[in-house]
Amino acid sequence: IREEFAAAMNDDFNTREALSALLELVNVVNRHLDEHAEYDYRGLRSAVETFEEFGGGVLGLQLGGVADDGAVSIADELVELVLDLREQEREAGNYERADDLRDSADDRRESAGAPESSSRGLPASPSSSISSPRY
Repeated sequence: IREEFAAAMNDDFNTREALSALLELVNVVNRHLDEHAEYDYRGLRSAVETFEEFGGGVLGLQLGGVADDGAVSIADELVELVLDLREQEREAGNYERADDLRDSADDRRESAGAPESSSRGLPASPSSSISSPRY
């Protein structure tokens, strides 16, 4: 994931691909948490550090909550990112990938017990219905 992020940023600051790599990191962590009774805390800490380095240090994203300066939480940023990525995939004719993004968001919403989704397959009110990624 580090290599994917670095390659994307070296490719004319391709933030779309860089954010996609960060989302994959979140997905890997969530799968690990869902599939294992005993966690690899060293690996999880490494994932958090990677996210903080690239997401926070390079892109200015914040992990959970609201930063002291009032910056939007990473959950809100990720919801906006998913909306943007899904729309870009649909515009490019990649309907299967767009559907995968919608389904992934729906799965997260359902596992968090969030309210019904909007017509785009994502929560109607992202900031109130999606929790921060689990680390």
